[in-house]
Amino acid sequence: MSESSNTSNTTTEERSPSLIDIDMGDTTGNTKHTVVDGHKPSTELHLRWARVQKVVELKDDARKSFKGRISKITPDNTTQHKVILNQVSGEAKPGEIIALMGPSGSGKTSLMNVLSGRATYQEGTISINGNVLEKDGMKRFMSKVAYVKQHDVFFEELTVRDQLTYTAQFRIPDTNIDKNVRHEHIRTEVNRIIKLLRLTKVADSQIFMCSGGEKKRVNIGTELITDPSVIMLDEPTSGLDSASAVSLLKVLKDLANQGKTIITSIHQPNSESFLNFDKLLMLSDGNVVFFGKPSDSLAYLRTQGHACPAGYNLADHWMNLLVTDSSVEEERNDDPKRSGPGLSPRFHLQTAWDNDTVATTMAVVDELQHNRPRKSRTSVAEIFATDAKASKYTTSWWTQFSTLTHRALKKSKSTVFSPINIIKTIAVGVIVGLVFLNQQYTERDIFNIYAYFFFTMVFWVMSGMFEALFAFPQERVIILKERATASYRLSAYFASCTVADLPVFLCMPCIYMVISYWMIVPTLGFTKFLIITGISFLAVMTGQALGFLIGAGFDDIKIAQAFATVVVLFLMLLGGFFARNIPMWLSWVGYLSPFKYASNAALLVIFDAPVPCDGSGALSPLCAVDDTTTMVSAHAVLTSPNMNVELSIGVNILLLLVFCIVPRLFTYTILRRKKGGERE
Repeated sequence: MSESSNTSNTTTEERSPSLIDIDMGDTTGNTKHTVVDGHKPSTELHLRWARVQKVVELKDDARKSFKGRISKITPDNTTQHKVILNQVSGEAKPGEIIALMGPSGSGKTSLMNVLSGRATYQEGTISINGNVLEKDGMKRFMSKVAYVKQHDVFFEELTVRDQLTYTAQFRIPDTNIDKNVRHEHIRTEVNRIIKLLRLTKVADSQIFMCSGGEKKRVNIGTELITDPSVIMLDEPTSGLDSASAVSLLKVLKDLANQGKTIITSIHQPNSESFLNFDKLLMLSDGNVVFFGKPSDSLAYLRTQGHACPAGYNLADHWMNLLVTDSSVEEERNDDPKRSGPGLSPRFHLQTAWDNDTVATTMAVVDELQHNRPRKSRTSVAEIFATDAKASKYTTSWWTQFSTLTHRALKKSKSTVFSPINIIKTIAVGVIVGLVFLNQQYTERDIFNIYAYFFFTMVFWVMSGMFEALFAFPQERVIILKERATASYRLSAYFASCTVADLPVFLCMPCIYMVISYWMIVPTLGFTKFLIITGISFLAVMTGQALGFLIGAGFDDIKIAQAFATVVVLFLMLLGGFFARNIPMWLSWVGYLSPFKYASNAALLVIFDAPVPCDGSGALSPLCAVDDTTTMVSAHAVLTSPNMNVELSIGVNILLLLVFCIVPRLFTYTILRRKKGGERE
């Protein structure tokens, strides 16, 4: 951007750098509303912050790697601290877009986290409409803030309309309203947001098919469901091309025109985007180096001896001045034309900005508004009028559960009954059937029948485990984001996970058993087929429970998968089929193996009649080789060293149910202990 293009701002150059335009607020204390398409937005909020200070303690490894400014503030100097935000002051008004700009590590995201209530700070004040926010006020304020993170987090199998509809189902109250009326309200609200954010053309497209700019608008739309008063966006133009970035900023301007207060961090915008912002807060190493209109910053830099070259992008010029790359710093220090008297440009600008005047002005405005007559001002409690006894969740448990279950089924419909999944199950059933084809209920085939049913139970326990293993690690970021906004209870989510996976966990064993059972042991009959299939269902549910537990315990999916592999192989070896004569000190682990109880329950169903001897010697010495023994009782077979079935069928099934329930209770406890997001 050329310097000549802003010659109209002649008076700005003559002003003191700290005398920026500060809005004194609505002196009546009444909030203003703009009606757009018949929609009345929530209360307009004027946000101010003065002398905000945030300091973090550096760990030993961070101290070794950190090359920026470190403050030793403890008496014994044994602990080092880094100043993240240093006496930062500014304001964000309804109807305006304020841009936080600066190099990486300058404190942009940290400031937004502090202003949104997601992070703590040590000193300073934050106020809304002239009322200083204490702890309780900040909690109420958080419900009015939409925070759009840099990375878009969705279930990308859903369509744009699905994503917005499910979010509305969670966040629009379902009490004291007719079900049909609520559904119509949700449909209307979703259509309004789709139109507002210019998503009509992709409304029914899956999110993974949308462009980067469209995904970003979907992310914003997800937050707009609650009709927030303040919208904060972390690097919303990151990864977008110039045209998409400009288009997104126009959408934000439309939102600002509805009375929203919009704060966005941005790294290095183009000229058109840069000048579209109403206010610019420039940060460097946690310090404010400029706050005002972007166009005014051109004249301010000229007064500080850092004029923008003709034809140069002003945003790029700012970033060049504030860059913290060590090699660039050394180059500047060697060039007297690029350095101030004894200081690099960024240090010069940090010391030149009159932050105290801005902070004092903010405090004076808040004090004037707070001291107005009671009738002419609005308190924090009135601004965020809420019932103290009301639940933080806007919908009932059943609404949350049914919505989560419906969403889980919809997003996984392409995988639950996908052709590849069905073909895989059929192929396994056929292969197992061919390996154990046409077994007879005699001495010769007794251990092949045992092997078939043990393999069947192992296969379905492992299938259930590894299907469930990926549930929490893959969804963790999305779930924590939604939980942070109190969209639903953890219990509703956990229950929906179990129910939503039932179709694949129940239908696939049916397909497998229909093929393999009738190929291998057709003479055992239909009744036993039904019972064995039911035990297979329990085996799957047991595996699912173990998968949930391991997946919840490890956030890293690779670690979870490695741990699950070791555990499942260990329990499988001690399940009673592979290893015999196990040492006493290790034998007790076999009682923790669900494979043992699943296979034993199946064996008790199968071997309910005497086994004919055929002279093969497979059941020796139970079957004498001289053919004097023609039949062996089922009890003798089951209690033989090769099978060693100790418990009754009822006890085995009961223990399988225990393995279905107990790991789920531990999983729920683990998930409860995990942080529900930065807001909590």
